[in-house]
Amino acid sequence: MNIAITNNSGQQVYTSLYGIDTNYNWCLYNFTSNTLDMCVTGVTEAMSYMTPLPIGATGLTITDMPQLASGVILFTYNQLPNDFAVVADGNGIATVQGPSFLPDTSDYGTIFNMVELTLTANTAGVLIPAVWADITNVDYFSTPLQIHLTGYTNGEVYDQSKGAMKSGRDSVFTEFLEDTKGTVFENLVVTGASGNVRILGPQHGISAGVIPIDYWDSYVSAIWDYYSGNTLYINNGAYGNYSGQVNSNGQMALTGSTGDIQTISMPGPKLAMDIFGCQGTLAAPNNSVGHLAAIIGAAINRSTILENSNQPDCVVGDYYQLTDSTNLYASVLHKFYKDGTTYAFPFDDVCNGSSTLSCPDPRQLTINLDTF
Repeated sequence: MNIAITNNSGQQVYTSLYGIDTNYNWCLYNFTSNTLDMCVTGVTEAMSYMTPLPIGATGLTITDMPQLASGVILFTYNQLPNDFAVVADGNGIATVQGPSFLPDTSDYGTIFNMVELTLTANTAGVLIPAVWADITNVDYFSTPLQIHLTGYTNGEVYDQSKGAMKSGRDSVFTEFLEDTKGTVFENLVVTGASGNVRILGPQHGISAGVIPIDYWDSYVSAIWDYYSGNTLYINNGAYGNYSGQVNSNGQMALTGSTGDIQTISMPGPKLAMDIFGCQGTLAAPNNSVGHLAAIIGAAINRSTILENSNQPDCVVGDYYQLTDSTNLYASVLHKFYKDGTTYAFPFDDVCNGSSTLSCPDPRQLTINLDTF
């Protein structure tokens, strides 16, 4: 599969591609040799793998991209990052985590964005790569960009795009502030010497000290109280139907159609980080309990779980109706995209709310960096 990147932002942009290869090594993509080089030395090495993007239609093309189990295509605007967070994994291999962006870190004022990418052999084991790509706003919103994927699915042409926005970049920042005025979410907007930088995801707002860690506590208490005497029903997709209530131990105990019982606990006060970040008590491994956690996490973020005991609730008009107990960051960001989809929290793919494109027989992923 080819990757074509076009820089129509009007800005000087630098890019790098890194992630985990199919042998579970952290690697950096080498634009000269078209190889994934194992990351072994850390920050200096990561910086040296960045390359400038031509401005305008010329762009940059990666031909026959090597397989990558989990990757990031990073874009930084008008300057190189000041640093990369590079740590060693359990085997001592350096792992590139990307530039920092929280207060008091070196790249708090640096503008960057990313596309997430997985390119592996398809599930049939044929030597044709399958691709998943998405535009992510899980950590922040910073710049407009679009992805376009072409290929074949079951012999039919696949030709899909994501990321087209209703308004320009500055309008997003202006309208976000208007829509969140008087709430803690207005504090997520980051500005610098050159103007707007990014809008932080609320989980990072907690780390930055602008979103309270107990934001969700009263809502979750209401959920747990309600389902102590009422039944929650969940269609868990391929894992079947589940139903249950909060038990005497304070756990949501859900029994599946095959008789298995899964429990989910929601203790405070670190609840806000778990719910916004979909981690900890809502961590979602790729199994039945992980799928249940994703559905419950999405229902809490969208504030539908008290209003509808049948989940997932996939009626978009039901989402984000509680002004004081909802993920207002996700609510506002979704409205800026023409098709209403974006990855605004990690479980946004429940009910296809995310910006994911996938194809079992891809030919080209095109990334366009839109103008500011």
